Amino acid sequence: DFITGFPDGYETIVGFLNEFPIDRDERHLVVCPLYHSAAQFFTSIVMALGGCVIVLNHFDPERVLQTIEEERVTSAMMVPTMYSRLLALPQGTIRQFDLSSLRWLMSGAAPLPADVARRIEEAFGPILYNFYGATETGVVTIAKPGEHTARPGTIGRPVGGNEIRLLDKQGEPVRDGEVGELFAKNPMLMDGYHGNAEATSKAMRDGFFSVG
Repeated sequence: DFITGFPDGYETIVGFLNEFPIDRDERHLVVCPLYHSAAQFFTSIVMALGGCVIVLNHFDPERVLQTIEEERVTSAMMVPTMYSRLLALPQGTIRQFDLSSLRWLMSGAAPLPADVARRIEEAFGPILYNFYGATETGVVTIAKPGEHTARPGTIGRPVGGNEIRLLDKQGEPVRDGEVGELFAKNPMLMDGYHGNAEATSKAMRDGFFSVG
């Protein structure tokens, strides 16, 4: 087991890495701002593995495709709006670039529309992953290729190291099929909001945390 011997605090991260084909020869394209935790997370992981990071100073859809071809990019993390802008390019423009080096694309930081997921997989192949998490919680769930379209709106299944509860407004677990608020517990949870005990208390339920 890959996670054997790792301290508890790393279980969630390593469990997440086991869910998609990241490797030491990664050539990862960074187009999201590095002041955001999502871009930092993937950039740090690739560098820790000894891979290569290619950074663009702004997002331009056609430039992204050109860079994938020129740099033989194997992976990238983008937000759904960026994928929508890629899809807005003429099909002929997309097809003129060699994108065969791509092994995985990650979506996160905002809800992924089912139609966008379907069209990305049609254009780039079944390589799209989607994660749910927050700065306060770290990575909580991941959806794999095909799951977005088979179950539109899904955020996938819990990553190893996570416990999840779906609670109603009274803090009680909801029954199967009912709407609830997602609370997560894992070794990556923050201790609380600095100087704001009230906000921390509202977000916590028996050691489980929600960003609402």
